[in-house]
Amino acid sequence: MQRPLMSSPKNEVQLKVGILAVSTIPPFPPPMIKRSSKAWLAAWLAFVVIASAALAQIATDTWRTFNSLDGVTANWVFDIAQTPDGVLWFATDAGVLRFDGVWREMNEDLPAPPALSLAVDAAGDLWMGSSHGVVRWRGESWERQGVGTELEEAVINDLLALPNGDLWAGGQESMFAWSPDEGWRRITGLPLSGIDQMALDARQGAWLAQAATVYRL
Repeated sequence: MQRPLMSSPKNEVQLKVGILAVSTIPPFPPPMIKRSSKAWLAAWLAFVVIASAALAQIATDTWRTFNSLDGVTANWVFDIAQTPDGVLWFATDAGVLRFDGVWREMNEDLPAPPALSLAVDAAGDLWMGSSHGVVRWRGESWERQGVGTELEEAVINDLLALPNGDLWAGGQESMFAWSPDEGWRRITGLPLSGIDQMALDARQGAWLAQAATVYRL
């Protein structure tokens, strides 16, 4: 699974196909810089999937690899997010992994894997999109969203946290929006039948992608 859409600090939206070369990595935004000032290369780059149950960390001019010997239990990493407390969260084919110096599986109360997408909203809360809807991390456990609605069983390919506190969930066949005041609703009228990837540019313009089609809101 490739994640082809991302925005750059120059207000550009970049489309890439294939494996990322290190020389093409743009500057890491502040939320993705660990307190140790080491930058993490991850699937948040939107089109990178790291295989062979391995993750890479950039430390000055060297690489450190994490694999099954370190506690990485997944074969594919689809997305990475960092919460305000500095903890890194990984959406994988085996569910959700958490890293705070120690690797842990965080799959209790989760829908069946894979975990496909992660986002941290303006309040600092973590959300996860999966092949069975959306869940929200409540500090000690996951909370299912949209129980009894079509969201509960939707395949959510990507999540996008908006500056106003809202959250969008791009599904394989639909798109949903959440707000703190109104909860969840389905978004209709889009020219795309589903969403593969979403991004905000520097002007807060939203970009949506499905296969070879890109749409700007």
